[in-house]
Amino acid sequence: MGYLHGEGETRQNGTTLRVAISFGPQYGPVTAFQVQEAIPRAKMNGYPILIFAGFSFDPEAQVLIPKAPAAGLQVH
Repeated sequence: MGYLHGEGETRQNGTTLRVAISFGPQYGPVTAFQVQEAIPRAKMNGYPILIFAGFSFDPEAQVLIPKAPAAGLQVH
């Protein structure tokens, strides 16, 4: 899966949605490159929600995540 490392489900408004999870590296931050790579893969695989999880995030990733240009994909 590359930059998608896990998946799960959540319920929103009575609907079950698939969730993709992208974990940051063990000894480094989630990077802008990781964010840019994971978003299209999540969309391509039909996930409506993508969550980034990490111990830290580089400044560029922090800017990209809330502004993710991905119609139909919630990025957290």
